[in-house]
Amino acid sequence: MIGNLLKMQQAVSTDDLPSASEMAATTLVKRASVDEGDTRPTWIRQLQSSADAWKSLLPDRLRPLERTAENIADPLFRCFDREVSAGTTLLNTVRDDLSNVIKVCSGTTKPTNYHRDLMSDLAKGLIPTSWRRYYTTPSTLTVIQWINDFAARIRQLIEISEAASSADHGNLRGLRVWLGGLFMPEAYITATRQAVAQTHGWALEELFLS
Repeated sequence: MIGNLLKMQQAVSTDDLPSASEMAATTLVKRASVDEGDTRPTWIRQLQSSADAWKSLLPDRLRPLERTAENIADPLFRCFDREVSAGTTLLNTVRDDLSNVIKVCSGTTKPTNYHRDLMSDLAKGLIPTSWRRYYTTPSTLTVIQWINDFAARIRQLIEISEAASSADHGNLRGLRVWLGGLFMPEAYITATRQAVAQTHGWALEELFLS
């Protein structure tokens, strides 16, 4: 076990360690609950615990929308299909990243450069670059705030997926949507205009928001 520990400590660069003040604060909070037999660095133990907690907040999977000749003609369906596809990709990325962080922290997996950068960001409370590619977030947002926001976005997509898979696909047009929780809200606005124009046989140029 000591040999594995030394390998893990060598694999994770010291450049990735949190600042001394962060490590001291973590030590004070966690000292009472840490197993005295666990000789891993405090920040490694804390990061593993956090990654476990963050992963538990996320659904295991997001069911893709079922495409048919009928519903693919619906602008709203196509919009939601893209949203669910983007959500699925990002959900898989985040869950895989957290799983790998947990494995590295526990010493069962040797970290790659990607994992080192990921662990460095997460240990500092920063949102990894690979998680921020689908939508813009405030620069002041912490990783736990991002996780909670992302989990809420995925829950909305689950509701959309369930509505799309129901017998009445028209449910999509009556669905209440959290606009700010979409990855591409401007595409949703465009899709609603297209859907209204399609339903009434109007030209898209004749529509305006009031």
